[in-house]
Amino acid sequence: MLALGLSLSGCSLLADRTPPEETLALLADGLQRGDLTAVPVTPETRAEAQRLPQVLEQLDGLRPTVRATPSEQVDRGRTRTRAVVEYTWHPVPEAEPWTYSRDVELVKDAETDWQVVWTPSALAPGLDPGEVLDTRRVPARRADVLGAGDEPLVRMREVERVGLDKTQVRPERQEDSARELAELLDIDADAFVERVEAAGDQAFVEGLVVRGSETETIEEIRSGAGEIDGARLVPDERPLAPSREFAGPVLGVAGPATEEVVQASEGDLVAGDFAGLTGLQARYDDQLRGTPGTAVVIEPVDPADGAPDADTEDEVLHTVPATDGTPLRLTLDERAQSVADSLLTEVKTPAALVAIQPSTGEVLAAASGPAGGGFSNATEGLYPPGSTFKIVSALALLRSGVRPDDTVSCSRTVTVNGRTFENYDDYPSSALGEISFAEAFAHSCNTAFIRLWEQVGAEGLQTAAKSLGINTDADLGYPFTLGTVPDSDDPVEQAAMMIGQGTVTTNALGVATVAASVSAGHRVTPMLVVDGGENPEEVEQPLTEQEQADLQQLMRAVTTEGSGRFLRDLGGDPVLSKTGTAEHGGGPDEEPGTHGWMVAVQGDLAVAVLVEDGESGSGSAGPLLEEFLRDWR
Repeated sequence: MLALGLSLSGCSLLADRTPPEETLALLADGLQRGDLTAVPVTPETRAEAQRLPQVLEQLDGLRPTVRATPSEQVDRGRTRTRAVVEYTWHPVPEAEPWTYSRDVELVKDAETDWQVVWTPSALAPGLDPGEVLDTRRVPARRADVLGAGDEPLVRMREVERVGLDKTQVRPERQEDSARELAELLDIDADAFVERVEAAGDQAFVEGLVVRGSETETIEEIRSGAGEIDGARLVPDERPLAPSREFAGPVLGVAGPATEEVVQASEGDLVAGDFAGLTGLQARYDDQLRGTPGTAVVIEPVDPADGAPDADTEDEVLHTVPATDGTPLRLTLDERAQSVADSLLTEVKTPAALVAIQPSTGEVLAAASGPAGGGFSNATEGLYPPGSTFKIVSALALLRSGVRPDDTVSCSRTVTVNGRTFENYDDYPSSALGEISFAEAFAHSCNTAFIRLWEQVGAEGLQTAAKSLGINTDADLGYPFTLGTVPDSDDPVEQAAMMIGQGTVTTNALGVATVAASVSAGHRVTPMLVVDGGENPEEVEQPLTEQEQADLQQLMRAVTTEGSGRFLRDLGGDPVLSKTGTAEHGGGPDEEPGTHGWMVAVQGDLAVAVLVEDGESGSGSAGPLLEEFLRDWR
């Protein structure tokens, strides 16, 4: 009886006071919270279990959803069992979750309820004592900016990063080295010294990035850098256009994200990421840069201080792949844009050139010269267009009943409400007097157009401008303006608008659009970003076939007998053209300046050129336009 009593007593000691499901529920909850303090754990594994917050610390709050269930039937009196712990992680909320399961052992004895035999591998496969979990950013590949024919315009190109490696120069020598390097690179020495001083002890502080294609510059810098403590050239890649000048004001630049850009991204960017900083590369940065992925890794730690061990390679447990960027498709033609940029590089005053394909509306070139300080005056500037606007005025007059062979009066001067207007200084005297409207257009007689202002007024000019593309108000996917033709009841203002003066304004994009519309026979909308915008509203009064024919006749006469005669012998298709000189600025004690304009159509190409401080359209803008037509193909 005594033996039986002892046996029954032993059974009662091992009886389940708490079923394993309750311990597993505590385990699941603790794993989800990242703290196993409330979980019954065996004394031998308690220290490792208490490390869980440190193991998860680098995950920045990322925690799994956990479900723990027995993997076998637990009979009464058992002291050991196993369970399955199922993990679901969301490293990237929008992506598919990371799921897996781990086995865990539970034990009990006469003195305890079920306890977890905790091991790091119960949290993640391959996790050993002393290791932690972390995430790594998986960078996305930045997409190219494509041009006509989907040829890459902006793509990753080889560069040399020139800077100061602070690990290679003694602290007391760092300022001297920084100033010597700044002088070599021709950059602001004080600003570079400030950046060097602010950087960490292990930092490489970049001073200048040089294209790999600029071999002579690189060798010159390399030679000088060899004499400067800590100066280094580091090979790298950057998203770059074919040249420094190539469509810079339009494309903008991409480079390492600044602190301000990182902060404004709300977590989308981190230090070291490339980002579009200006121009279209900034506007379409989300599209171009893609979405980074995330890798969950096992990171060894240094036993000495518990810090991550940088000398040991991480083990990747799971990766959410990055989504590479999507190319930005533009219409720019690399050859046309390069020729335009090259021509404007030599112009000492701000200048612009825009080339449009009338049949498609595609912008093949949109160049703004370096004298403009990086502003895209080709697409965003506003200037009085001078006599190039007579294309619009001519359409308004044609609609009022004037025919190309009608006789008009071209006098030296004409006065409207006390304001005297005159022709340009070199106007041919042979074209004064009673001449045809076609001759007045060809020689650009201001007074003939001004005498007819009452036949059209501001409203007639506005309607004609819209028919030819100016005053378009639509989002075309890039920053632009095509110009304004304001309403006015002032006779002097309306007269001035007839010759592209007063408050009427446009730019090279607008004037090229007008010429392209004449060529195409309908209002052309200049497309720079493929599928990047909306269609503008239909025009109130579309161009008719007769109007197109008359305007083409007028513009052809400029080339054959007027101010565009220097284009007469240009090879290829016949050239239609119009020159313009517009006064701007000036005052009681100051002579006004002049904008030089010219626009031409040849075949399926319309080109407009502006020279902000030019002598005349034919003298300043004309040679640039002629050379572009000769060289762009």
